[in-house]
Amino acid sequence: MTDMIVSNGWENGVFFYAGIVDGKPEYCSANNWIIYWGDPAAWYYANYDGDTYDISQDDVATPDLATWGIITVTAASSGQNLTLTCAAGSYSLTGTNVTLTHTPASQNLTLACNAGSYSLTGTNADLTVKRNYVLACSAGSYSLTGTNADLTVKRNYVLACGAGNYALTGADIEMLVTYILLGSVAILPNLFALGAKGKRVSIRPTNGRIKL
Repeated sequence: MTDMIVSNGWENGVFFYAGIVDGKPEYCSANNWIIYWGDPAAWYYANYDGDTYDISQDDVATPDLATWGIITVTAASSGQNLTLTCAAGSYSLTGTNVTLTHTPASQNLTLACNAGSYSLTGTNADLTVKRNYVLACSAGSYSLTGTNADLTVKRNYVLACGAGNYALTGADIEMLVTYILLGSVAILPNLFALGAKGKRVSIRPTNGRIKL
């Protein structure tokens, strides 16, 4: 049953539903004021001491439908906006935590937080990069860490030397020359028997003979 709100009376505010008396609902305030249907048949606005301050003789189901002489009675609607006024002091807020759940299929909601301190709970979220990026370095000093990399040449190259002086290093090599003489020759001792190795030798034909 809906509660009633009284204004313009001695006891104003909410009168709470208290039950059925004489076939109609009765309402009581926090300070022992009541609205009830009584005898002779009428709605009465009175206190528990029996002092009546207003009467309505409209035979209706609830007192908000009756016409009163002094007070105004309205039904307390469940959709009514009420303001709680608190004097200076200390207050404790009790209740349970609420969770704001966003359902994409319904509507987008915005949570507005006033100035103050808030604690954020949950687990860490890792940002995984799935794209290729280019590292751009501005002017400055950088240190490169890691292991050495070997550059292995897999191609054949030609050494091109410009004009200039070059030093050839390596071991000496000997070139042995074998001569074949055709024609008439004089019989001479073997060159190698004469110890010609390592000397400069000039060989030229002279009338079919060899001259050393």
